[in-house]
Amino acid sequence: MKASSAFSWAAACGGGAILAACVLFPWPRHKSYEPAAAVAEVLRRIENSYVTRVDEQELAENALAALAGGLDRWSSYIPPREYRSFDEDTEGRFGGIGIFYAPHADGLLLREVLAGSPAWRAGIRKGDVLTHADARPLAGAGDDAVRRAIRGKAGTVLRLTIRSAAGAVRIAAVVREIIRDPSVHRVRLASEAPAIGMLRIERFQRHTSDELDTAMAALIDARIEGLVIDLRGNPGGLYDEAVAVAGRFLSDGVIVSTVGRDSAGEKVRRAEAPARYPALRVACLVDAQTASAAELVSGALRDHRKAVLVGKPTFGKCSVQSVYELFDDGDAYGALKLTTRHYLTPSGYSFADGGLPVDAAAPQDEKTLAELRKAWQEELLSQWNEPAALRRAPVNLRDDACLAAAVEILASPARYDALLSARAEPQ
Repeated sequence: MKASSAFSWAAACGGGAILAACVLFPWPRHKSYEPAAAVAEVLRRIENSYVTRVDEQELAENALAALAGGLDRWSSYIPPREYRSFDEDTEGRFGGIGIFYAPHADGLLLREVLAGSPAWRAGIRKGDVLTHADARPLAGAGDDAVRRAIRGKAGTVLRLTIRSAAGAVRIAAVVREIIRDPSVHRVRLASEAPAIGMLRIERFQRHTSDELDTAMAALIDARIEGLVIDLRGNPGGLYDEAVAVAGRFLSDGVIVSTVGRDSAGEKVRRAEAPARYPALRVACLVDAQTASAAELVSGALRDHRKAVLVGKPTFGKCSVQSVYELFDDGDAYGALKLTTRHYLTPSGYSFADGGLPVDAAAPQDEKTLAELRKAWQEELLSQWNEPAALRRAPVNLRDDACLAAAVEILASPARYDALLSARAEPQ
């Protein structure tokens, strides 16, 4: 075969005791390498020449996932079937019927039905078992499958087969509505004298800062002197909402700065209005799962000596991901989540290695914390329609050593001021 031939053919066959493979190389010679063209060529070759037929969309999605996932642990390709859920999580709202469930041998056992929700109005109650959704069996279905079956566009009809606790079976047509997923809850008085308020932020999503204001209005009316913000287990969320929350406690100065590869260099976000809650002593509860936007808030308040951090050092994720929608697939969009910037606390500290240090370490047994989170979730379900309302029920500090440590610090202005002045600096 001549050297100028369009293809060079070679065969390599293993022999003897080990027969490895027989490989052919039908590949163009003397072709300049262009990365994008090479990717397209590989996709075309697989599509046309692989031993069995490959679904074109699945092949493309696998390629996109590999491209994005190879950059860092936070960048990823989000396929259309998953992007709706991703968007719902960041927006804090979804089309649903207002139920909470647990797996059951025959389908889904309802743990709670929100009062006034579409399911409630259809006569569905806690303890019922959903066996089918639109004639599809729910027994053995995974979380994603159940979510796709139950959720959908507001205004669409879902036909459910329901078995009551008494064993009666019926079919109900339920019209989906927008269900809001609160991010601020557990608004309580952790201490009556002195008055120390508390609230929990699960994640930073659309309207988290507004939810905070609702909770704070009730706490301010209760004449609190101090505030505990529980950020344990908070994975982060929307950058702008985190900036807004931090700004509620700061009158001036830098909240966060970000750096990327663009020519604009460092971008700085500052407090743009007088602080709404400047006079309070504040403690943020943090742990090894407090990450990203939650670290942004903790770091900003700590650097400006507006809060002490209590618990364990944080996770250490100081990167910002931008989401780029790629194409339309009915009601959902595929998207690229790409790390585009890294952020720094007001003092210029990047907490990528080791997270934020705490001002007061507090013991947090993981088993106990898991039990507490389960109890918090049950509490949230019971007041889903008014999650930011102040509950006057007493808080048992013996069950939560980290919260107890924060309340003790806030109850003593002298100790609080001493921690602010002698805080451990990041290394």
